[in-house]
Amino acid sequence: MAQKALKPVLEGQRLKARKRDVKEKFDATVFRETVLPILAESEYEDALKFLEKGTVTVDGQPQVLDYRTYADSLFDILICGGTLAPGGVILAAEDGSKNPFAALEMDSDHESQKKAAEVVRALVRRYKYLQVAVEESYTKILKFLTGFKEDNVLKLAQSTAFMIAMNLISTKPLANMFELHKMVENGMVLKFATTLFKTWLQVRSIQQVGAALQKGGLQNSLQDFFPASKRGLDDVIEHFRGVEGLENLAKWYIAQQTAGVKEQLTADATKKLREGVSQEELIEMVREVQVENKIPESQIARLLWVVLMDAVEWNKKPEIVIEQALRHVKGNMKLISRFTKSDRAQVVLLVEMQEHAYQNQTFLKIFSRLCLLFYKADVVGEDAIVEWYHKAHSQKGKSAFLAEMKPFVDWLASAEVEIDAESNA
Repeated sequence: MAQKALKPVLEGQRLKARKRDVKEKFDATVFRETVLPILAESEYEDALKFLEKGTVTVDGQPQVLDYRTYADSLFDILICGGTLAPGGVILAAEDGSKNPFAALEMDSDHESQKKAAEVVRALVRRYKYLQVAVEESYTKILKFLTGFKEDNVLKLAQSTAFMIAMNLISTKPLANMFELHKMVENGMVLKFATTLFKTWLQVRSIQQVGAALQKGGLQNSLQDFFPASKRGLDDVIEHFRGVEGLENLAKWYIAQQTAGVKEQLTADATKKLREGVSQEELIEMVREVQVENKIPESQIARLLWVVLMDAVEWNKKPEIVIEQALRHVKGNMKLISRFTKSDRAQVVLLVEMQEHAYQNQTFLKIFSRLCLLFYKADVVGEDAIVEWYHKAHSQKGKSAFLAEMKPFVDWLASAEVEIDAESNA
């Protein structure tokens, strides 16, 4: 069988690639040497305009800065002042110039760091494709903390806080800090975290901070910023309570840590109530869990109303449910009263009762009667009822509940007037 003849090949033949398939040579040094001298000689507003425009003049011709290719170097320059090298070394241009408007080059006061962050925000708004690169850059830069001096670590913490607050990055890059074991153990990571939260809570509420932490999966990880020997609940709470501006973070952390405990307590207390254990035994069990886990009384009050409602198999006939509810609440008055000593707990109980009644309309018909029962038994006081009525009520079924409670609140007001009149007589 004849072999197929091979086609002749010219030696040294060169294949011409399509222009779109040819990759330009990556040279971060050229990018750094082009951008840094211009920024170093500019005022803040001029620097911002230059970066947003994204062009330089070379031999009298405008040339576009390739932000997409050099995004990593760009954000090094915007955050650190120069490009990062191994060991956390920040490289300036050959003439020694750095970006004076970078987070690590600006002063550490709030307004200066905010201005540095606004440069990044302006660029991301102008070039949408840079959004992903910002988070990638912060993820990388946070791993270089071991090579930074303390003042730069704290400036980076401020910068990170502003980036998260401006929704330019998520909280996920923070998890990389847990791997910096030496810095965790010497307390530097905790200093970073403390500065970050102080800055963040100056511009956002604790609810927004908590939501961002939860979205990034860090809601149960704040203790990991602490040295291994100081990660107990008491250690974390004591630290945050001792820092001005972080008191609400301590409360939020307690709530996160006790969420699972409260869920289990609700299940255990419901089971005990169904089994018919004594009020004293229930109170002792709930109190023990509350003290051990530092659960605020107001949260226990809310939890116990859920327990009371879940412990009963309610009749399908509304008229019988009403009798059941009044009898059931009267029988557990001692349990409820033990955990409603504060006005806050009383108001929270009323809100929980309202929201339960909104979902179970039969209870709306006896809402005021239940409140009267609690009032006569000193479970809720006049101040709590008035505060709930005027300010603290839930928006769920607001009109119906306020109409139901108006005669009761009017009666309280008139009784107070009569007492005052008798006192002045």
